[in-house]
Amino acid sequence: MDKPHGYRHFKSFRVDDNVGGSSALRLERTCSHTGTTKTVAEVIFWDASGQFFVETFGESVPLEVLEELVVEARQSIAVD
Repeated sequence: MDKPHGYRHFKSFRVDDNVGGSSALRLERTCSHTGTTKTVAEVIFWDASGQFFVETFGESVPLEVLEELVVEARQSIAVD
């Protein structure tokens, strides 16, 4: 994901933790007013449980953006 939403811009990136047994799609938000960038959410797949989880980091994330992040995570993280 690489999209504007109002005065904020959201961008996702993949993070793999081979030691911890997880893969995640993290979401960063950049505010055009301040120029600050912050990690606001992630969708993580834990190998041990075989499930996806959503975590937000004390920030509000528009549902439209979060739904798109979930779809992108399901498509980009291979589940065997």
